[in-house]
Amino acid sequence: MTATNGLMLAIQTAWPIQVELSWPSNFTHQVDVYFSTNMTDWVFMVADEPVTGLTALVITDLESTNYTAGFYAPGDAEQDTDGDVLADDREQYIYKTDPGLFDTDGDAMGDGWEAAYGLNPLLDSDGALDLDSDGLSNVEEYALGTEPDAEDSDSDGMPDGWEVAGGLDPLTEDPAGDADGDGANNLAEYTGRTHPQIVNVTPPTGATGSLVFRYDDDGRLTESHLNNASSELYSLTPAHNVAHLDIFTN
Repeated sequence: MTATNGLMLAIQTAWPIQVELSWPSNFTHQVDVYFSTNMTDWVFMVADEPVTGLTALVITDLESTNYTAGFYAPGDAEQDTDGDVLADDREQYIYKTDPGLFDTDGDAMGDGWEAAYGLNPLLDSDGALDLDSDGLSNVEEYALGTEPDAEDSDSDGMPDGWEVAGGLDPLTEDPAGDADGDGANNLAEYTGRTHPQIVNVTPPTGATGSLVFRYDDDGRLTESHLNNASSELYSLTPAHNVAHLDIFTN
């Protein structure tokens, strides 16, 4: 019997058995072997079996003794038609995705990437979820190249979402950097709930006071106030990614 993707199936009705599985000569160097009792639900028997130069493999099945019929299918473990890092046979038998579509569910995340991180490549709504609660949605993590199951992809003590909101690189370990040149390093800005791209305010000569910004872990402004004992103006120097800042008086 031939499967829909041209792979050869072997059917057997008695155990223990030996079954010979064959495949086309254009298979590459590794073969997966699957077992099913219903031709719908498949499980691995062998994964990535090196078969260079062979066109058949003999499998001895000593365990599947409780079934009256079994089906065996070899798959080309290195053929990936859509380039989603899932072999075509695994898309067909394991994930039920389309081996001809890079993103079967159309959620802007590749099937292989979703499968690798435990997401569902057949569910288009999981792109908006935040698997690791770092302030970035799964689809944002995919686009940025960060890890959707790690709050802090570069392990620098600052969550991915906070770094992105503050104009930092969540894939660069930079806790000691000082993006705004205000003397407080990035990690200190995170722990102090200040913004890593807004410089500290220098009071005019003779004035005392401070301008305070505080942010949550996702980079959202939660507090801003001016403590000032002078009638003079405070001028702020915007960082490179801040479009506009007001001038405050007391």
